Amino acid sequence: MTTYLTNIKERVITLCGEKLESSCANYRTQLAALKISLESESKSSAGDKHETGRAMVQLEMERLSARLKIAEDELNSFRRLAFNDAKNRGTVTPGTLVETDKGLYFLAVSLGMVKVGETPVAVVSSASPIGGVLKGKAAGEQILFNGVAQTIKAIR
Repeated sequence: MTTYLTNIKERVITLCGEKLESSCANYRTQLAALKISLESESKSSAGDKHETGRAMVQLEMERLSARLKIAEDELNSFRRLAFNDAKNRGTVTPGTLVETDKGLYFLAVSLGMVKVGETPVAVVSSASPIGGVLKGKAAGEQILFNGVAQTIKAIR
């Protein structure tokens, strides 16, 4: 079971990194397209319609820039996690894969569910409700989340 969980954890780390990097790249691509659009708006004729179009593009660029900043912050936070120290700590901390009798959780950044083959893994932040409940727990301990008791079987 240890090798199985280690393999799942390695795959989840890869999937999360790819998902976060893809999100950043997507925002950068959208911003580049808007920059081109803004430049073409500048070359078109003046007037109220021109100013409105320009303002809308600038607002969208600001919105996307804010989302890009959040995505980059999440990616940087993810990269700083100590993924291989769980065995030494023995408790749930950011960067650990937790197996309960109800499912698998990976404490990192909030990305929702990812699938490793047919195995679903909930990728959650330690600041999330379930992350807060899991943090600091050890194998064999029981948690209660949303009225459902779960026993921690293993931590990787």
